[in-house]
Amino acid sequence: MDEAKACSNEAYKKLSRSAFAKCHALWNKCGRSAVAAGIIEDVCKIQLVHPTTTRWNSLFLAVERVLQIIKGQGEEAIRTVCTSLKLQM
Repeated sequence: MDEAKACSNEAYKKLSRSAFAKCHALWNKCGRSAVAAGIIEDVCKIQLVHPTTTRWNSLFLAVERVLQIIKGQGEEAIRTVCTSLKLQM
């Protein structure tokens, strides 16, 4: 219910879709490439959590891990990873 209410706000909806699209691109790249996963681990000193459809809280845990990296090492760590993997930031 809260998600539907929040998504009725066009500014929130646009920002949310943009942020999750970027996260999904990062998760997909990491999940499909051992080299990409290695770059992430080298730069961030931690692995990403991949969300799956079979676990209800996996998206929460995956976003929490990205936020943990940003809080611990700064946004520059994610920016470096995205630049190395040629992903839009």
